[in-house]
Amino acid sequence: MDASPVLRSPVTPPSWAELARLAASHDLCERAFASGELRIRYARATDAGQRAHASSLYAALRARSLQVQAGLRSEIASGALHGAALRARIEACATDVRDHFVEELLDIAYPALEPPDDAHWSHELVPYAPSGVGEILHALDAVKLGPGDTLVDLGAGLGKVVLLASLLTGARGHGVELDARLVAHAQASAASLRLPSDRVRFVNGDAREVDLDVGGIFYMYVPFTGSVLGEVMMRLAHIASRRRIVICAHALDTQRFSWLKNRNTPRFWLDVYEST
Repeated sequence: MDASPVLRSPVTPPSWAELARLAASHDLCERAFASGELRIRYARATDAGQRAHASSLYAALRARSLQVQAGLRSEIASGALHGAALRARIEACATDVRDHFVEELLDIAYPALEPPDDAHWSHELVPYAPSGVGEILHALDAVKLGPGDTLVDLGAGLGKVVLLASLLTGARGHGVELDARLVAHAQASAASLRLPSDRVRFVNGDAREVDLDVGGIFYMYVPFTGSVLGEVMMRLAHIASRRRIVICAHALDTQRFSWLKNRNTPRFWLDVYEST
């Protein structure tokens, strides 16, 4: 038998026509694929025409997602779908598309294609990258978040953590984000779901400067490193000197931050710490 290797042709990128079909699809997987491909096309575009084409299909993709999710979004906005019922609906979704499903429900799945103007940012400030739904749910469970609590998300991005915390537990949510465009999108998403502004807030500002003494549970998905992390942690230590706080974050050094104790309930990148 001939044992020579089979040569496979490289995967051919989808045509613009195929991307248009995917953007108009009712299938969540196809919309998720189209989203990633259009963002790549936009970033690699060599002329204004290609960028305009990608932007047009991207807008159509978001419009389709809002149409497909309109029923569930209406139930969320009316208060009919929240708490345990909403969580069950989320957990019923296949894990490989669960994050995209949640982001479509919250209308944060399709942020602006244009990159942020981050020329003035320090290299220690990490670009926007959303937390996974699994880690968020784990954090809510680990800290037993409830209506009497306030969760503060440092580096809130489009507001995924704050929005889910409010919808699933009834807790107050306070997001701090340096990118004004992401803040505006998060605020619009909260308003579209009729979340009261006195319970769900997004602030455009630097975590080294804005008021952080507004809650007892802090969530940080590696929004900063190095000296910036040190400055923020110093501010949190000052709060912890007056009252107990909990921090959900990625692998904090408890020798460096000796005022913290790891609860040892890790899930993927997420650890939960409490002040001593």
